[in-house]
Amino acid sequence: MTVCLADWDWTCLSFEVVHFAVAQNEVASVQIAGSPDPTEWPETAFEEASSCLFCSGTAFSPAVADVADEFFDCVQFLSAFVRCNDCQSLVLKRRLTADYLPRAYARYYTHEDGSGSLGANGLKGRLRAAYIDHRFGGSRSPAKLLGAALYRLVGGNVAETDAAFRYVPPAPARILDYGCGGGTFLTRLASSGYDVTGVDFDPVSVAKVREAGIPAFDPAEADEQDWQGNFDAITLGHVIEHVYDPRALLGRLRDWLADDGMLYIEVPNAQATGLDIFGRFWRGLEAPRHLAIPSLEGLRLALANAGFAIDQVNLRHPVRAWMWAESLQASPEQEREALRKAMAAAPALTEVNAEFLTIVARPVQS
Repeated sequence: MTVCLADWDWTCLSFEVVHFAVAQNEVASVQIAGSPDPTEWPETAFEEASSCLFCSGTAFSPAVADVADEFFDCVQFLSAFVRCNDCQSLVLKRRLTADYLPRAYARYYTHEDGSGSLGANGLKGRLRAAYIDHRFGGSRSPAKLLGAALYRLVGGNVAETDAAFRYVPPAPARILDYGCGGGTFLTRLASSGYDVTGVDFDPVSVAKVREAGIPAFDPAEADEQDWQGNFDAITLGHVIEHVYDPRALLGRLRDWLADDGMLYIEVPNAQATGLDIFGRFWRGLEAPRHLAIPSLEGLRLALANAGFAIDQVNLRHPVRAWMWAESLQASPEQEREALRKAMAAAPALTEVNAEFLTIVARPVQS
């Protein structure tokens, strides 16, 4: 397993967040609606999670209580996460059912600009474009080779550029973005010559991607496609924390992936240092939309169950800074000075305590 350090540009972040409500491998047909009054959440809107969504463990310990929807204010009730005793992942024990969960997305990330532009301007921008054409577009022209080399020489952020493309193989590779949102990432790839396809729960997002000329499907439609071994890479940017059965989803994606393909996943980390510091105000909790948040071990086990092994873990220092700034802003003002001291004394970033788990996995060959 390799660990890659990548600087971060938040214009490239895959927060094309998916709006999934998958229960028993079926997709809820409820449309995203306005935020209900608290009296509109009857007891029948909730169910209990009986096992860890990543390792299937059934023993839990209390982890984070009284979690409010601090950042989007779509619901008015409090939630609580428990921690799996086996893999240390977090599980939302009392969660909304598939019929009600879509209503918790009323003011969530929805239909982002689909341009996919990386904002390349000036000399360095032109060199960056040459690097992209060489690394991802597969160009071997002398001009592109020279431009890619010069991009490195002038201090171009190769790691950030690679992260923006989610480490996918060069065009014309076949890419599926599961949880594509309005298509920013897919548009970026299409402009570099990739054969791209999107899947998203939100019908408005699916329609937007189709309007851009990119094939897009909802999960039920995707399950009807003949995609066995079809894709060279499948990407999921902040998706599996939103689904009821991530292990089943990963198994389905393994079927769709070529034997020599790659799977990209980015997800909040259940063992992030930010959670230790900020507790219920940590930006990554996102209750009630995040049904479970894996640890690195939990994600490894879920991937292994589906026939994958982790090949690469990417550490992104600026992600920590952004997550902590958001969490600090949400925390009570009278506690912020103590929190700043805790931030200053925090341990160094590692693949275990990073705010996000950003990994590349590959199929295990039998």
